[in-house]
Amino acid sequence: MREDREMAKAQSYNRPWSAIRSECSRVQTNSLTSYIDANFVYGSSPTLAAKLREYRGGCLKVLPQFKDLGLKPLLPLKTEQPDDGCIRPHRDLYCFLAGDNRVNEQLALGVLHTLFVREHNRIAHELSVVNPHWSDEQLYQETRHILAAIVQHITYNEFLPRLLGKQTMQKYGLELKHYGYSDDYDPYIDATIPSAFGTAAFRFGHSLLPKSMERWSVTNKFIASRRFSEMFQQPYDLNKPGWLDQYLVGMLNQAALPMDDAITTQVTNHLFQEPTHEYGKDLASINLQRAREHGVPSYSEYREFCNLPPVNTWTSLLKSLDNSTVHRYQDLYSFPQDLDLWSAGVSEIPIGDSLIGPTFSCIIARTFRDLKRGDRFWYENSGSPSSFSLAQLQEIRKVKLSRILCDNADDLITIQPWALEMPNDYTNSRVSCNSRLLEGINFAHWREIQDRDPWAKIPAADPWVSARPSYDPSGSTHPVELVTLSGQYKPTASSFIPSASSYSPPPPPPRPNVQVEVSYSPQISYKPLEFSSNEINVTSTYKPLESLFIQQISTKKPLLDTYSYSSTLRPPSSTSTVSYTSAEFSSTPMLVSSSFFFFFLKML
Repeated sequence: MREDREMAKAQSYNRPWSAIRSECSRVQTNSLTSYIDANFVYGSSPTLAAKLREYRGGCLKVLPQFKDLGLKPLLPLKTEQPDDGCIRPHRDLYCFLAGDNRVNEQLALGVLHTLFVREHNRIAHELSVVNPHWSDEQLYQETRHILAAIVQHITYNEFLPRLLGKQTMQKYGLELKHYGYSDDYDPYIDATIPSAFGTAAFRFGHSLLPKSMERWSVTNKFIASRRFSEMFQQPYDLNKPGWLDQYLVGMLNQAALPMDDAITTQVTNHLFQEPTHEYGKDLASINLQRAREHGVPSYSEYREFCNLPPVNTWTSLLKSLDNSTVHRYQDLYSFPQDLDLWSAGVSEIPIGDSLIGPTFSCIIARTFRDLKRGDRFWYENSGSPSSFSLAQLQEIRKVKLSRILCDNADDLITIQPWALEMPNDYTNSRVSCNSRLLEGINFAHWREIQDRDPWAKIPAADPWVSARPSYDPSGSTHPVELVTLSGQYKPTASSFIPSASSYSPPPPPPRPNVQVEVSYSPQISYKPLEFSSNEINVTSTYKPLESLFIQQISTKKPLLDTYSYSSTLRPPSSTSTVSYTSAEFSSTPMLVSSSFFFFFLKML
């Protein structure tokens, strides 16, 4: 009886701030940026962003707590308003400070935040090596630019395909390009996060949450587990040497729960439970109340919005929900049209190779489509001063989440290539962190050209661009910035035969006399059959200054003896060896996601 009385007590609920749209409708405010911009690392306000910066070497603040042990630093401590979002059994204990104040909600989030802050500082260091003349501001801003692009790439290359499945990804245009730039940007798309997404659909992950978090050794042996209710807003285990790696390996080995209408009591009875209390809050109740507070329409209305069969009777629900679930909802709701979006959405039977049902798939896919097409700074876009060069873009496309984890963990030895899926011996077997399957970024492509030559006018966004003059006998000069060659490329003969050329800017006839010498001798190798396409891998070495760099060679056609080819060539600044891998390794999605899947979505 005591338990019943305790559980029957009303929960406190904080109503969100509201704002008025231009057409005078009331909406709830979103304190975070809508776009996928790594705001969990940098914050969503200039004040917080400044507070997180070291202002030295482009780095973010960290706590070198275990430097003497050879371990990497932790997040800085939150010393201002330390009790906000933090349960402190002792006054000398502090939680962590990060770009998102939810970093301390659960220890797994603290692990991920720490790893991505380390990644920022690692990238900043790499950029400082290739550009030692860069200021702190240049290093910070370009590192932020790169890391935001990496998060976008991982989200659409690893997370969303596992969540939505291939068919939904194709239907909503969510698949990434393998080469070149994207032309999907539409300035008229509003990328504001809809309430149905934030308060219902993207909370599907609460069903995946296990009751405890496991620690595993770096040799993938189980050590121990701890209930989530003991760690909410208490991330103090990260202050123990080596435990961050143990929790990380635990997430890589611990399976997420299946997607259904069941949620662990760790978040329905013990959410944010104080150490001296017997119970905490109920996350499921909060989800329902928040959606109602926001005025989110019913499950039935969203099915209509998504062009799905209507829900008019309880029997019509049997096509989307399990029989036992429908019978339970009949006891809770008077009519099927009254079903809350979140409760019915998490109960839907998953479609195809998706983790979720059709209604949540529709809402989530539409939102991520708008986030991609409506983002002026989307990493695949071209034509902007912030756009990556084609070579830089190809480097970002190499990155997997597993590479980031290997680079920033303390002593991680092996990992499955697809970190959001459980390891297995067939399509996702563990490999060494030094494996060539886990490619990293070559930051030489960010090297800025320092040249006092007045003709070298193109900035360092592309390290291979150099405008060098040729001299005619009279001594006049003309800058050759771009050379376009057309011709045939023969893989069997390893040769490129130019048939026509043009120069930009064109030389003003009749002078000066512009001459360009082309030296091209690639080594060709073919992709093995396990790759998703039979495209060409090109490694080319060029002479400095006199020769030209071919930016890209790729084809989606079957391998033939001869290809028609046209490319823009740029003079390099020095001898360079460039390797392009032009196909992504294909992997069959696993039936079970690692618990890492849930914690990654919590950061987005």
